[in-house]
Amino acid sequence: MPTAPLLVPTSLETERLLLRLPEEKDLPGMTAFVQDPLSMRFFGGVQGAYGSWQFLVGALGHWQIRGFGFYSVIDKESGAWIGRIGFIRPVTWPALELAWGLLSPYWGKGYAPEAALAIRAHRPAGERLVSCIDPENLASRRVAEKLGCVEAEETLLFHEYPARVWEHPPA
Repeated sequence: MPTAPLLVPTSLETERLLLRLPEEKDLPGMTAFVQDPLSMRFFGGVQGAYGSWQFLVGALGHWQIRGFGFYSVIDKESGAWIGRIGFIRPVTWPALELAWGLLSPYWGKGYAPEAALAIRAHRPAGERLVSCIDPENLASRRVAEKLGCVEAEETLLFHEYPARVWEHPPA
C-alpha cells in the first residue's frame, strides 16, 4: 500500500477527455475492449462478453478496496468510452502503478499520455510510481517514454507474467 495518503478525485478532465469512475453504461465499450485482439494482446487475450462484466466490477472493487483505481476514459467530443487509465496496486505489485489500456482505434492519438499526466499529478509526493509493461508491448513503452519514465527492473506480475518496470520521474 502507498506510504502516503493517495487522495485522488473521482473525475478529472483534460482538453479532450473526461476521466471518471466506471459505470454500468460503459459495458458496451468495455466489451469492445475485451474482444479487441490488439487491445487485449498484453492483458490475457480476447475474452467473452462476461469478461467486460469482470472488467467493470474489478475496476470498481479496486476503487472500493484501495480508494483509487482505473478511470473510464471518455472522448469528450463523441462521448465514447475509449479505455481505462489509473492508479492500481494489486497484491504482489512492486509499487503503486499508473496503468493504461485503450481500444486500438484510439492508439497513436496522444490520449494515453494526456490522461496519464492528468492522473499522475495526483500521486503522493515521495511515493514510487511505476508502470509495469510487457517487454513486447512497444506501444506502451513509447507512452512510458513520453511520460519521462525510465526502465528500472524486471518483475513477475502475480508471480507469473513477465514485465519491465518503468519508473516515473519523482513528484
